[in-house]
Amino acid sequence: ARAAQSLEDAGRETWLDKYPDYQRPERSISYYHKGMIVGFLLDLAIRQATGSARGLDDVFRRLDEDFAKRGRFFTREDLIRVFLNVAPSGCDFRKFFDDYITGRRELDYDTYLSYAGLKLTGREIEGPSLGFLATRNFDGPVIIQSVVESGNAAKAGMEAGDVLLEMNGKPLRSLPEERVLGSKPHREIRFLVRRDGRELTIRFRLESRPRTAYHIEEMKDASQEQRRLRDFWLKGITAATAGAGKP
Repeated sequence: ARAAQSLEDAGRETWLDKYPDYQRPERSISYYHKGMIVGFLLDLAIRQATGSARGLDDVFRRLDEDFAKRGRFFTREDLIRVFLNVAPSGCDFRKFFDDYITGRRELDYDTYLSYAGLKLTGREIEGPSLGFLATRNFDGPVIIQSVVESGNAAKAGMEAGDVLLEMNGKPLRSLPEERVLGSKPHREIRFLVRRDGRELTIRFRLESRPRTAYHIEEMKDASQEQRRLRDFWLKGITAATAGAGKP
C-alpha cells in the first residue's frame, strides 16, 4: 500500500479505517508506523546538518514557541521554514516532504542511517501464510474479506464473509495474522467459524510465502563522528545539551 498511499493521505483519510474495505494491505498504511519512521529519519537529517547540535525536538520547541503559545496555526510552508531555520544547511527538507510525506517515494534508509554509522540489511526467509485476508473494525468480529483461490484455506472450505470466533481453541479478538507470526509453515491450525447462523470447525495447514526480514546493523567502518551522532541520537540528546544533561 505504501506505493499507493502517501503518509499525508494516510493521515487525511484515517476516518475511513472504520470501513472493512479500507483495512486491506494493498489499500492503506499506518500513519502511526510510517510517521514514526519518518520522524527518526528527519531527526538524523537535522543532526547531520548541524553536527549533532540540534535534533527534531528543536523543531517541536520552535513550533511550540512560534505557534502554539501564540494561538496560531501553521501551514506546510511554515513547517518547512521551521525545519530550514533549525538546520539551514544539509538536507533539502522541501524535497524530503515532497518525496516521503506528500509523495510515495521509497524511504532512503541507506542515506539517513549512514549518518549514524548504521545500515539496513535484508535476507529472504520463508514465512507462514494463512491463505486469506481478514479484517476487524474496532471491537467488532473478525471477518474474512477474501480467500486465496486453490490455497489450503479455500480447499478446507473457508469462505469470504465467514466470522472467525476461535483459533486453535482460543477466542479470536485480534487479526489471526498476529497469532501466526513466528510460526513455521505447514503447521496445522483450527478455526471455529460462524456462517449463516451455523458454527463450523475448519482445519488446514499454513502455507509458506517468501518475505524479507530486515535488520539495522552497525557499519564496521563507521567514523568517530558517525558514532558520536549515533550515541546522541539513541540517547535523545544533542551536543548542546549533552554537558548539561538535559533531554
